[in-house]
Amino acid sequence: MKTKLFMGLFSLLILTGCNAKQSTPSSSLPSQDSQENSSTIIEESTTTPSVEQPVVEEQPEQEMILFSKEYKIYINPSVQFTNQYVDKIHNEGQVMNEIAVLLVNRLKSETNLSVKANLDGLSLSQSVKESNAYQPDVHFAIHSNGGEGTGSEVWVSKNSYTFGKIMLDEFNQIHNFRNRGVKYGDGTDASLYEIRNVLAPSALIEILFHDEWTQANFILNNKQEIADSFFKGIVSYFQQVD
Repeated sequence: MKTKLFMGLFSLLILTGCNAKQSTPSSSLPSQDSQENSSTIIEESTTTPSVEQPVVEEQPEQEMILFSKEYKIYINPSVQFTNQYVDKIHNEGQVMNEIAVLLVNRLKSETNLSVKANLDGLSLSQSVKESNAYQPDVHFAIHSNGGEGTGSEVWVSKNSYTFGKIMLDEFNQIHNFRNRGVKYGDGTDASLYEIRNVLAPSALIEILFHDEWTQANFILNNKQEIADSFFKGIVSYFQQVD
């Protein structure tokens, strides 16, 4: 009886040991498959995705506007640096010279016109002498107005009506203020030194009134557009006479 009991206990101990060897402890290493999967996931998460670069289209070069000959133009912006704008910061001479620079740059880069401009602040009498010595086909003066009025106007002589009207019409395309029209500055409507003494056909534009807030703001916020309208007017005029 004791022998049978002893043999039973011995068999039970052997079975318990075998089961312990077959069980997998919780701290065991993962299988090879799980290691490969883990490695793959880490590798994918640290890879920087490629970024597609935007395609930059080359801008076509501006086509030159060519006339049959090299016409000459003299640009004369206001030198009235004491004429303050309504904001008491800007002045007529400063702003008109800025517009003139924009206009001259376009004329020189996009046409075969010969351009001379008073960008050095020559006095009115000096710029008139310079223009007459240059002998341009047209003389164009750029001013803003004062007196708390409204709108744009151009002053011409009897031999420059067409040129002046074209310049005013082009400028009037970009604003909604009053059109004050074409006026003669050779003594007919008024006597303007520049119109009377320049030998070439000349036009003096008074774009808008700088001592009124709405018009002054328009000038200051649209200098490139103003210069572009003058550019179109000059090109249109020379295309007509060419």
